[in-house]
Amino acid sequence: MQLTRQAQYAVRTVLDLSLRPQGRLGEIAARQGIPRSYMARVVHGLNRAGIIRTRRGVGGGVQLARPATGITLGEVIAAAEGPLAVNLCVLWKDCICRQPCPVRAALARLEAAMNRELAVTVAELAARLPLRARRRGGGRGRDSRRGDVRPSERRERR
Repeated sequence: MQLTRQAQYAVRTVLDLSLRPQGRLGEIAARQGIPRSYMARVVHGLNRAGIIRTRRGVGGGVQLARPATGITLGEVIAAAEGPLAVNLCVLWKDCICRQPCPVRAALARLEAAMNRELAVTVAELAARLPLRARRRGGGRGRDSRRGDVRPSERRERR
């Protein structure tokens, strides 16, 4: 299982917003090293899920729709990717396999463990950031020493 780029960007966007009361899409994209072309999709999914709120106009931008203490990592990922399931038979709760199925039981335990880890809140994640990264908004994007884009992010922009 691998998170999509959109889910990774959604997590970085929400984490950035947890460190600032409000932001503009261009500023968040620059701080987090997210291509601007992705930001509209990321924000749309997060807005639709009720995780962020958007406002147009001069004083507009985006902000968290509720406190970071009430938003989980799992919610953010699900907003970008849809429901998370290791195996669909666990999600659907029906299976054509002969029951009891040892594979289904093992996958259900794996999914339960994954869901426990994804229950961490955005506020808890933000608190785990080093102080220097919290001041910059997560520490992604521009290199604070040179003001330049990191080599790994140069490749992503091409």
